[in-house]
Amino acid sequence: MLFRSIVATETAHHAPAALSWTVTPLGPAEFNAVACSAPTYCVALGPDGWMASSDDGGAQWTTGRMASFDNTTFDSVVCPSASRCVAIGFDYEAISVSGYSEVGVAAVSLDGGRHWRHARISGSVYLSGGLACPTPDVCYAAASGLHEAVSGFLLVSTDGGLTWPTSSGEPKYELDGAISCPEVRSCWATGGRYGLVTTTNGGRSWTLRHGPLGAGGLVGVSSLYCRNMLRCIAVGIEHSPGYPVVFVTDDGGSSWGFASFRSSSALLEEVDGFGSLASVTCSTAQYC
Repeated sequence: MLFRSIVATETAHHAPAALSWTVTPLGPAEFNAVACSAPTYCVALGPDGWMASSDDGGAQWTTGRMASFDNTTFDSVVCPSASRCVAIGFDYEAISVSGYSEVGVAAVSLDGGRHWRHARISGSVYLSGGLACPTPDVCYAAASGLHEAVSGFLLVSTDGGLTWPTSSGEPKYELDGAISCPEVRSCWATGGRYGLVTTTNGGRSWTLRHGPLGAGGLVGVSSLYCRNMLRCIAVGIEHSPGYPVVFVTDDGGSSWGFASFRSSSALLEEVDGFGSLASVTCSTAQYC
């Protein structure tokens, strides 16, 4: 199932005139990654090569499977331009007689998400789902080595996601899913002792940052949107009692403010207010 027409403002007291949510069933697959390369064209990617596309801004969707990705589950997709989209996910590949390991897969579209081709990743890596493209040419993905006990480095592509050389960055902190890169070489990511880490040199070194705290302790951050290295929005789940939360920092993570929000639909009421926010992005400085 995919939710469309999802809008919210960064500050609750500047809410838009209409805040609506619509549920669109899309068949047998879950679609964990969605992006819009144009105001009217959107694409959603899911497991086993499932893809859904919309030509009318999300009102109607067409689903199908990409034959060359029938063993791939996609976790993230971004469209840094109207023509280029980049996606990452994984295949289950047998590496020993005792089991399987998730092997990273990357894909690129040069027509706004309508058709996809395999990108080349040097070496076998696990991609944790974090993906950011601060420009159409430069993209970052959170990765770890399949056979390494220590994980946490950036894969960097400088050709718009077509090739991903193995990074020589510092594998010191585990990067566990969310990345936001407001500019080339400067990124926020979830991981580290206090929940967040930052780099200003493309992942060669990292600095520990404090993530937001709630009543139940460290908040589980599932997605980040950072306009710069000081201003970030974090969404996810408050572990206790387990409800969706939004936090904002203006000082690089030294302090976080809780942003209250409401839904005009019954989506949260159906689960008694419990759940998690999975993703956040902003089209302007005030509209997210």
